[in-house]
Amino acid sequence: MRKTRAYILWLAVAAVLLSACSAKKNTAGSRFWQAFNTRYNVYYNGMTNYNEQIKLLENNYQDDYSQRLFIHPAEAYQHPKSPQPSGSFDRTIQKMEKAISLHSIKKKPKKKAGKQNDPKYKEWMKRDEYNPFLHNAWYMLAKAEYMKGDFLSSSATFHYIARHFTWKPELQLECNLWEALSYCAMGWTTEADNVLAHVHIDKIDDKRLLALANLAFADYYIQDKKYAQAIPHLSAALHGQHGGQKVRLNFLLGQLYEETGQNQLAYQAYKRAGSSMGSTYRTKFNARIKQSAVFQGKDIKSEVKSLKAMTRYDRNKEYLDQIYYAIGNLYLSRGDTARAVENYVTAAKKSTRNGIDKAVSQLRLGGIYFAQRKYDLAQPCYSEAVSQINEEYPNYKEIKKRSDVLDELSVYSGNVTLQDSLLKLSKLPLADQKKVIKKIIDELKKKEKEEAENAKREEYLAQQNAAGRTSTNKGASAAPTQYTLNTDKSWYFYNTAAKNQGKTTFQQQWGNRKLEDNWRRRNKNTFSLEGDNEENTAASADTTQGGAPGDTAKVDKEKLKREEDPHYEEYYLKQIPSTPEQVATANDVIQEGLYNMGLILKDKLEDYDASAYEFKQLLDRYPDNTYRLDVYYNLYLLYMRQNMTAQAETY
Repeated sequence: MRKTRAYILWLAVAAVLLSACSAKKNTAGSRFWQAFNTRYNVYYNGMTNYNEQIKLLENNYQDDYSQRLFIHPAEAYQHPKSPQPSGSFDRTIQKMEKAISLHSIKKKPKKKAGKQNDPKYKEWMKRDEYNPFLHNAWYMLAKAEYMKGDFLSSSATFHYIARHFTWKPELQLECNLWEALSYCAMGWTTEADNVLAHVHIDKIDDKRLLALANLAFADYYIQDKKYAQAIPHLSAALHGQHGGQKVRLNFLLGQLYEETGQNQLAYQAYKRAGSSMGSTYRTKFNARIKQSAVFQGKDIKSEVKSLKAMTRYDRNKEYLDQIYYAIGNLYLSRGDTARAVENYVTAAKKSTRNGIDKAVSQLRLGGIYFAQRKYDLAQPCYSEAVSQINEEYPNYKEIKKRSDVLDELSVYSGNVTLQDSLLKLSKLPLADQKKVIKKIIDELKKKEKEEAENAKREEYLAQQNAAGRTSTNKGASAAPTQYTLNTDKSWYFYNTAAKNQGKTTFQQQWGNRKLEDNWRRRNKNTFSLEGDNEENTAASADTTQGGAPGDTAKVDKEKLKREEDPHYEEYYLKQIPSTPEQVATANDVIQEGLYNMGLILKDKLEDYDASAYEFKQLLDRYPDNTYRLDVYYNLYLLYMRQNMTAQAETY
């Protein structure tokens, strides 16, 4: 009985004490209890989860090194097409919301006589919150919302803290900086500017706050594309960073130096990013590649040798395209276009991943071909690259427009290149023609052999992967295979990515074909109204010669077969002009090609220099061409658009 009474008495005392410490009351005891309970209960659990997830987020995020890095991985949430961060901050948010809901003290304390004129007391009585620890829960809630990618909520929460916890000036400043970072993550530079306008960075003494302030200013200037102004702030912000975040900011600093033409400083920043303790091998590799891109030494032999040595390591097999791309950049920076093209081509061949890395090298190669006016070679480079980049890629609209125009331009360019080559061959002796043809056939066979070996290897790897999946899923219930043709569920011709991929596949199989009837046939000379039936052709040949079907028909049939197969010299000899009529036809095709190339470059790309070059080529090579009056008129318009009236009047 006595134990029972004592227990009941203890419960009663505890109930009285808890009642006295309730969040609905505002006494010294209630404030102490609610702060203690907040800190070592709900807040502690949420903070533990936050620390675990922030480490996972900052150290494990897979940055896209082909693009300018984010100032923090959380910003990637605003860019769905970029690699997305890992980690969940939902538990932290739930715990902080619970802490605020259960432990907030809003009730005003009892007024004390004789303190009505005390400024500190007046300030105390104006407060909205009396739990002395609860501001930490609000602050943790806002940071968790930011790290989750809910930047609108985080900016509102940070703004609320700055407005309602006025007795904590350092907390106000910190929340203002995080509010600006939230606006920057959403691209709201005007709102970020309004917040940062009230931050006096030169008056901040606390090192931690100073690093955060520099980070916020750096992010604002980067979003506003003022890279030169961002550099000193980003450099200063590095002093307050560690781990994966410090590596990331060093790499970003190198990118900003490179963007502003400070290549030597960029080289050093990339070096720091690659040599830091927190650098992964992937980071070290990309930093090394970037170092080559900004290399300023006079002799690039040692740099090229160092990069080529990297191709021998097994762990770099997936990155061979990036290595050869970097070597190409080195040669291009020294004006050696031929070697640059050679390495860009190798980069495309060695690429095992269809993605941004391959697209970048294809665009660089296509740009060189375009500058050299080799439009038939530039077209497949742009076509393949466009299908692998997204709309956020720099100058995407211009690249897409050039790719679309090249689809038409390359047809005429290819015709001109082909007919020029055939006319040159027609002037050579037959023996020399056959030597050239043999070389072409050998290269074709070599290419087909490589493609066959690659296809076998890919098929083997696919079978191995399929076998691995089968063994892994053995015993699991069988589910019907689902095929997704269009991820955005739009009609094929409204899906840009699908169209570009289809166009690339078509060109790989058929090459560049003009939109016309009977487009499958490259050599229209073999077409007849009676059709392509080989037996009819052979029979008509026999009838013309007055012979009966037999050995002659077999010979003619074999000859026709060889003339249609690029593995035989007859296929090429048939295309070489050998009569005055065929030479005239080839020249007509060249004239048509040059004229249309000039028109397309003038009207669709507004590349007036390139357009004038093609028109003048036509006039120089064929002074009496049938297009000359139209050419004069177009040259007149072309020069008038450039306000070059003297040249315009000439035409």
